[in-house]
Amino acid sequence: DMAPLQLGYSREEFEKIIKGYLTGAGFSEMYNYSFYSTNDATNSELGKIKHLELQNPMNPEQALIRTSLVPGLLKNIKENLKNFKEIEIFEVGRTYLLSGDVLPQEKNMLVGAVFLDEKKKGNNFYEAKGYVDLMLQKLGVDTYYFDEFKNSDENISSLWHKTRCAEIKIKGSKEFLGYVGEISPSVLQKFGIEKRVAMFEIDLGKLQKTARGEREFKPLRKFPISERDVSMVASEEVKIDDILQIIQEAGGKLVIDTDL
Repeated sequence: DMAPLQLGYSREEFEKIIKGYLTGAGFSEMYNYSFYSTNDATNSELGKIKHLELQNPMNPEQALIRTSLVPGLLKNIKENLKNFKEIEIFEVGRTYLLSGDVLPQEKNMLVGAVFLDEKKKGNNFYEAKGYVDLMLQKLGVDTYYFDEFKNSDENISSLWHKTRCAEIKIKGSKEFLGYVGEISPSVLQKFGIEKRVAMFEIDLGKLQKTARGEREFKPLRKFPISERDVSMVASEEVKIDDILQIIQEAGGKLVIDTDL
């Protein structure tokens, strides 16, 4: 079980907690270079992103500085398929995006991959989503929800499966933590992977801020909680988050939590 999260954890301590949970859940940690090839970027549908390029790479496989950890894990899966029928792996590392400034924008990211025998253990997407659920709950993040994948970032939209993917969001915020879903079949084919692979990609910087905020002490309530189930019909244009916010605003302090 994970150690209880406390306010004031450093980035390294927070990463250790994340790694401890995933290794305890049966994942193996990968360590990849911070570079990949032009072919890796193209095959991952990340070729549209402007990459930082090395002037004198050690070899063509390390010509670009990575903007995502996904290509590295896909190559790990391809290599490990020679020896394993089921694979659960993750990597924690930095990505580098050109931002217009002198230095690139660095993000600390977590990417995990689930490749299981679906005939025996169910759907890879729901397995990956379940791991994300448990991790966020153990971190004390109780304001997250999974929303329809809306291709928020056109640069990476073709990497993910169009219908078997979701955005991980925080209630009442326009920010989202990342994605969980299956990788596009065309991308998997280019990496020589013939079966479905589900992955989750989470911004650890955003996750740490959210996790810290949810662990503050709150006094015990004087009165018992009363739950209400409400059914409604809404048009397709109405967003889930809008409904949740309206309920919260209408109930004010009387509403502790809403879920749809």
